[in-house]
Amino acid sequence: WDSIILDWLVANLLIGMNLGMITQKMLNWPSLNWAQDYPSSMWKIKLSKFMTVMTPSSWIKYDWNPDNDPISLILNATIWILMGVGEVNSFFLINIFQLPRDHAFNALRQVFFCLAALPACEEWYEYTRH
Repeated sequence: WDSIILDWLVANLLIGMNLGMITQKMLNWPSLNWAQDYPSSMWKIKLSKFMTVMTPSSWIKYDWNPDNDPISLILNATIWILMGVGEVNSFFLINIFQLPRDHAFNALRQVFFCLAALPACEEWYEYTRH
């Protein structure tokens, strides 16, 4: 019960949300309205609105050419090495926790890391190119 009160109520709701609102005001960011009122029969409009919010406003063309210079080659090889370490980590977790290979933890963990890697790849591209 203490983790519910301390982590969820105090840290997330009181501190986290208030610090987020203060940061938003300090940086003069507009307030987002996430709870728009739609009739319940308009689920297609809700879905399209959600997809519009969750997709970027513009798409960037990426040119992954690792042999432009030796530094880019080394930096791109670093990504592959880190991915290999992540795969070995998955293997060790399966064996340490003695989970069956088709356990939901494995799939959810992989999905989480893939979704977390999407913005990381874009940042890595910007770092190696500029």
